[in-house]
Amino acid sequence: MFFRLLALLVLLSSFTYSQTPSAPAPNPQPADPKVPLFPTDLAGTPYSESAVQKIGHGISAPVPMKTPQAKYTREAREKRIQGVCLVSLIVDANGVPQNPRIVRPVGYGLDAAALDAIRKYRFKPAMKDKKPVPVMMTIEVNFRLY
Repeated sequence: MFFRLLALLVLLSSFTYSQTPSAPAPNPQPADPKVPLFPTDLAGTPYSESAVQKIGHGISAPVPMKTPQAKYTREAREKRIQGVCLVSLIVDANGVPQNPRIVRPVGYGLDAAALDAIRKYRFKPAMKDKKPVPVMMTIEVNFRLY
């Protein structure tokens, strides 16, 4: 078995593809300086990657104050789809979710429903030394049919 694999690897390594060279890729355009790379606080000041904290080591977790339920889509309900959608986001120093992104999708429109619901969430902000700070966190949005 070993010798067959070795022979196959030797055969594949000696095999070359004949391709016509394609035109070189154009240089990518620089990022638009007006669009911030990181979310901003309410005053419009962009967060840098180092400004966003992780929960723990003296940084308290944000406390959910308003958590509206995500709505099932018609397609997901008809197909009886259930699952958990993981959403990563930043909770800013004002307790407002910023930059939510799907980490684990469910599909059938439920991911968009989860993002819509999370954008309406409100939190008591995370605290460090009695001052509110932005933190990165992940939220599970459960979709269950009863």
